[in-house]
Amino acid sequence: MPLPSDDTLRAPFRRSLDSNPIAVREALADIVAFLADGGVSEDGRAQAELVFAEVLNNIEEHAYAGRDDGRIDVTILLTPQDARVDVRDRGVAMPDHTTPDGVAPDPADLPEGGFGWFLIYTLTQDLTYGRVADENRLTFTMALA
Repeated sequence: MPLPSDDTLRAPFRRSLDSNPIAVREALADIVAFLADGGVSEDGRAQAELVFAEVLNNIEEHAYAGRDDGRIDVTILLTPQDARVDVRDRGVAMPDHTTPDGVAPDPADLPEGGFGWFLIYTLTQDLTYGRVADENRLTFTMALA
């Protein structure tokens, strides 16, 4: 994640949280407050909250399989044009070390949910995932103007 530059609106948001539902909810509230303080519109904040809820809950539920002793690190660099995001964890790697394809699933084929990656891909740009040593790294950009 690059250091703040002249086009950065404010200092980056950095949070390390436990992999449990309460910590995820608290982090989501802090992220929304950070974006509001940075002048992001209500619509932009709502979209960001949706993306972060999907990402953080996926990590909590799948990478850590519901264990509450894992760590999730989130960094957000806010610029006038967008939010640049870096999320890291040391949970289980994604299958085949790649994200799901992000194609909208058929609702009839799903017992519950399944639209998370479709929403993430729809609301972000430049999404990349990698496994470096024992760490999952997900980066993306969100247009919030």
